[in-house]
Amino acid sequence: KYRATWAIRRARNKADGNLQAYEMQLKNLNTNTNVPGRKTELLNEIERLVGLNFEQFTRAVLLAQGDFTAFLKAGKDEKSA
Repeated sequence: KYRATWAIRRARNKADGNLQAYEMQLKNLNTNTNVPGRKTELLNEIERLVGLNFEQFTRAVLLAQGDFTAFLKAGKDEKSA
C-alpha cells in the first residue's frame, strides 16, 4: 500500500499569493517510509506501481458520463485499450 500526495500552496495562504514550490511525496504505508526521488522519479514509480500511465489512469477513473455507455457497449479489444 502506498499514498501519493502532491500539494502546492500560495504565499501566506492568500488566494492572490504567489505560487510556492510544490511538495510531492510517495509513502510506502507498509514500512511507513517515504520513497526517495525527484518529481520525475516519483511519477515513474507511481506509474510502475499502478500499472497505468496518466492518460490510462484518467480514462479509467474519470470516465466521462457521456462515454460510459460507449464504454459498456464497446468490444473487448476497445475496452482493453
